[in-house]
Amino acid sequence: MMDQGLFNQIVTERIMDYMPPIYEDHKPTIETVNKVNEVKTALMLLPDNRHPYTASPMVYLEDMYELFAQEEDLDETLRFIANIFMNHLRNPVNVPDADFDFKDYRNKVVMQIINTERNEELLENLPHRQVMNLSLIYRVVIRCNDEGINTILVNEAVMQEMGLDMRQLHSLALKNTKEIFEPEIYELSAKALMVSNKYQTFGAVSIMFEDLMEELSERLETSQMYVIPCSVHEFIAVPMQGTDLESLVAMLAEGNRDFTRQQDILSNAIYLYDAKDGKLSKAASYR
Repeated sequence: MMDQGLFNQIVTERIMDYMPPIYEDHKPTIETVNKVNEVKTALMLLPDNRHPYTASPMVYLEDMYELFAQEEDLDETLRFIANIFMNHLRNPVNVPDADFDFKDYRNKVVMQIINTERNEELLENLPHRQVMNLSLIYRVVIRCNDEGINTILVNEAVMQEMGLDMRQLHSLALKNTKEIFEPEIYELSAKALMVSNKYQTFGAVSIMFEDLMEELSERLETSQMYVIPCSVHEFIAVPMQGTDLESLVAMLAEGNRDFTRQQDILSNAIYLYDAKDGKLSKAASYR
């Protein structure tokens, strides 16, 4: 069977043979994309005359190669990829056009919390703020509804186009994230609360909301609680008293290894929140 490199080359060369003539002004383009916790090879179809923020679905060739490996039918894989492009190009997301002004999207800036060590290359090109072994990055929300969420990462150029400095960007994102991704608390048991939001997206960033952390502490009737980062999308809070820290670390290690998708892993650490001073600190971690 062909390897990933040859597969990528053949798909790029042949994909237009599977697209209708209406898309003949589109050209296949390959880009290496630094995503949270991973690097992907993305195939896009872009029109000849495109604005820098023209949207195209990104088909990640690593995922398509896995599909091809199951059936070893290249024609079927190419038809599948073409259908992805046709579906998205027929129903484009409402994204920036030529007159797009990022200043108009200041109320759509949100933040996401990610692992610093796992995303060093990505963070080199993004405004970010360090929080223990984690980092806050920023996104502009283009669409956020029951059909899906589309965002643009805020890099230095986008921040400048918005007319913001780092302090202003963070302040806006803190406010907007609370509104767009309003935290929701789910009771797992009398001594365990999970936090995410109705979209189940970027929910772990809620550890940055002091009022939420205070509420969790009050509901758990404790001044000190452990915070378990299940993924970038949610976390669990439990009282420190009566909880075995080593067991939590083992549980987190098992979850990250066997259950959480690689792109969703947030941390290898359990954190401690102290309501007396409102501070979050690292309690223990695994390697």
